[in-house]
Amino acid sequence: MEPATGDVIAPVGRATPEDVHTAAVRAVAAQRAWAAAPFEERARVLRPAGEVLEADAEELKGWLARVWWG
Repeated sequence: MEPATGDVIAPVGRATPEDVHTAAVRAVAAQRAWAAAPFEERARVLRPAGEVLEADAEELKGWLARVWWG
């Protein structure tokens, strides 16, 4: 859901308690692996995301303004 407008962006399924538990266990394992990775590896993985954020900065600013300040 788009927080600023309440518009549905995409439908999602419901998670069972087992689904939530599995996701939490996997998230903990992934975070531990991420934390153990060398800085250079984490930077290599995140750099493309930073480039996307920079390229879409104007659109993101507008979205954030709508979400936070209506």
